[in-house]
Amino acid sequence: NRAVSFPVTGSFAVGAPVVDSTLNRVYVPDSTSGGLYVLSGSTGKVIDSVLTGYYGPVAINNSTHQVADIGIPGVVAELGFFKPGTFAQVGGLVSFPPSQSVIYVVSGSSNRYYVGFYNNSSIAVISGPQG
Repeated sequence: NRAVSFPVTGSFAVGAPVVDSTLNRVYVPDSTSGGLYVLSGSTGKVIDSVLTGYYGPVAINNSTHQVADIGIPGVVAELGFFKPGTFAQVGGLVSFPPSQSVIYVVSGSSNRYYVGFYNNSSIAVISGPQG
């Protein structure tokens, strides 16, 4: 095994990456300045910067390839769903109360997403949009 690191050009503080192995894309949120970097899985090069105002965490639906990302437009965290490639929003936003600070989102089977909160002993289960 060998580790190779490479810069995510333009980023300030990268968050946890997620991988869509079918599309060979790596999605890396910038947890400080907001936005999502799309990297080529084969070269590691940034091919796009999208979703300004979305800070992560991020999840990928392996069936639909939709990207789920957390945005914080004010003081309320919102979970948005986006088409791969165009990053057009799919379905509506899911808002969380200010008292629930999102720390992770995970994509599961049957188009479900699981959201965990900081300093909270519960999770939210959300049905993702169709299409």
